Amino acid sequence: MNHTPHHIVLNGSNFVVTPHLYGALKYLRRDDTERVVWIDALCIDQSNISERGEQVSLMKQIYSQAAETTIWLGDETPSSSLAMQHLIAASASADPEAWFITRLQQDFESQTLEWKAIIQLFRMDYWSRVWIIQETAVSRRLSVSCGRHSISWDLAVAAQNAWVSFRASTLPKPIQVAIEVMEDMTAGEGTPTSLRWAPRNGGPIPLTINRQRIADAESSNLINLLRDNWTALATDPRDKIYSLLGLATDCQDPLLKADYSVSQFDTYVTTMEYLLHNHGSLDLIAYSGMHILILPSYVYRVPSWIPTFFWASEARTTAVASQYIYKSTSVPFKASGTRPAIASFRPVTKWADSLLGIKRVYLRARACRIDRITKVLYCQARWATLSRELDGLRKKLKIATEWLPYQHFSGISRDGEDRDLVDQIRVLYHYFVLNGQADIRPQSPEEERERARKTDILWRTLVFNRTFDGDLAPESWSADFSVLIHGPTTLLPLTTTTSQLQSTSTREPSLLADTDNQYVEAVAKATQLIQPFLQAVRNLTICKRFVFLTENGHIGVANNSAKVGDSICIILGCSMPMVANVMDKGKTDPDVIGVTRATLCGAAYLHEYMYGLATDEIDTEQRELEWFEFG
Repeated sequence: MNHTPHHIVLNGSNFVVTPHLYGALKYLRRDDTERVVWIDALCIDQSNISERGEQVSLMKQIYSQAAETTIWLGDETPSSSLAMQHLIAASASADPEAWFITRLQQDFESQTLEWKAIIQLFRMDYWSRVWIIQETAVSRRLSVSCGRHSISWDLAVAAQNAWVSFRASTLPKPIQVAIEVMEDMTAGEGTPTSLRWAPRNGGPIPLTINRQRIADAESSNLINLLRDNWTALATDPRDKIYSLLGLATDCQDPLLKADYSVSQFDTYVTTMEYLLHNHGSLDLIAYSGMHILILPSYVYRVPSWIPTFFWASEARTTAVASQYIYKSTSVPFKASGTRPAIASFRPVTKWADSLLGIKRVYLRARACRIDRITKVLYCQARWATLSRELDGLRKKLKIATEWLPYQHFSGISRDGEDRDLVDQIRVLYHYFVLNGQADIRPQSPEEERERARKTDILWRTLVFNRTFDGDLAPESWSADFSVLIHGPTTLLPLTTTTSQLQSTSTREPSLLADTDNQYVEAVAKATQLIQPFLQAVRNLTICKRFVFLTENGHIGVANNSAKVGDSICIILGCSMPMVANVMDKGKTDPDVIGVTRATLCGAAYLHEYMYGLATDEIDTEQRELEWFEFG
């Protein structure tokens, strides 16, 4: 890739521009007519901080009044040329999406190179830039240009929609569901490798959905915009906020405006203060703790309550890819009920801070403690240690998962991953639901009800009680979880008993064949049934967080930054329980006497407390609020 800058003459003055911009200027220039164009890199004095801030506030107006907005993807390459020519071929059709689908279904193999090129086009970083959200949301007319080729926005959307539809129709149903959250997929023999190409978070579709959502004023407040776009890329981290202000329906306050003279840290604090005072909300702190730090948080000049997506890249954060837990369209959690936050931000300066360039701001908030983490049941990083501890139990259980085939879909191989995952879930089931005892029939109705209650809590906890679309988990997953725990025999006809399956020596050949066929069918059905649930667990819990037990016997899920001994708290104004590493109560410092000092370790899922139980207990004086100060 050429990074050599180019020189242009603009109004008699020399300007240095990037190769990317130079290519765009060459494309936009017409030899026979004058064109009026607006390009931020040229029309805004990037060295003038005041002008940058003023122009950012006008961006929405500029894009909404432009006759056309051109999305420039870069100079032509052999791959991009192949992609654009294939896209242009559909432009003459009255229904381009149907045109693409028909040809994909008729002869996909002959178009493999073209579609690989198209997907590469939709995977460019440009589609994930934070500023493109506003550009595509408010522009009257959009076109996509690459090299000498140009297509309409609608044609790009039609192509991506066609590819998504074709891929879904080609893959087995469970994989269709799971593909929404899978980071990657291994294609086996017999499956075209290109079937795993997917512009998962790029391309025009997510931006089109954003465009439609932003048209709804109710869903376009700043909190929702930050939730839905927190993975967008920005060269200047402050633009993760500034780029959304023009779209937010609740950001008319002059105190919250683009100001590049303000530091990155102060921009975050101002934003959090704005959301606190105008919405009574501390919801964004639920995004804290989704990272692994090399050094203590203060070294990065960021307190523990700052959301992960505000952190500087040098903090080496590892974000959790589970947006559908938090996104604005999901059914909301209500851990603190309808109570607004009671909180404030307190700047603190210690003697060496000025020398180190560190600024400290503490979040002081009203909260109540509901439990404490006492045991880690599963953590990917610690599974080897835990499996040794539970080795005897795990060995007893492992035989129950041998029914799971290693290659459970034609052409799609998971190499035994499902067996391992089911193994781990069954360990959790026996540890939490059965208290480590054998899986025998309950001895009383009370014991049966308690087992059913704990089973329900366990499976809902493992998926955050969520589907991939952010809806409440379907009740059918309860039956699927039973199949996962007890195996395919639960799907056999009632007339087929376990003894019939085991005592083959006493069975007639015809009965043996019938029973074996029924069992094979049950295995196939069971394997298919559990896939959506397994994929949710794989994405949310097993690979991303750890499962824990609490002092009061609850089971929960937390980010990997939490640890044994940490407290689970409900903070007023926050929709999720939070994990806090409590240090002490202030005794000598007059500013913190009687205040519990702690650092936040991210959000937790504790099923019984996700929908306001803690605030009910506060109302009935079963729990009491206290002041916390989070550094």
